[in-house]
Amino acid sequence: MTVKEESFASFTVPADGQQTLGSGQDNYSSDMLETLQGHLMRGDREAAVRYAIQEDLWAHALIISSCVNKDLWKEVVNGFVERDLSSQPLDSMRTSKVAQGDRQGLRVLYALFSGQGAKASK
Repeated sequence: MTVKEESFASFTVPADGQQTLGSGQDNYSSDMLETLQGHLMRGDREAAVRYAIQEDLWAHALIISSCVNKDLWKEVVNGFVERDLSSQPLDSMRTSKVAQGDRQGLRVLYALFSGQGAKASK
């Protein structure tokens, strides 16, 4: 068996009804997306960003904020870093992701990407 054949030998497709990697994060309600779209159709990108953050739709918030202004985008990047790379749960009301191990490197790198410079390591 070649290396290519070996890599496909262990490939499986999930059975119907099984959750695939990442699909849990992509199950947005139609109402949430309608509300987000409504903000955008009215031209209120900042409200769309705030709503996306409120509903834990970080991918949407990051994309939209990048088209608003640099300050809002930095704010969203900071919120995303705190949400997804925190070593402590944010609160008991939300199911927050807690990064396993030391993710300080990613936290600093993402802060640098958002243009924070020397503030990134704090």
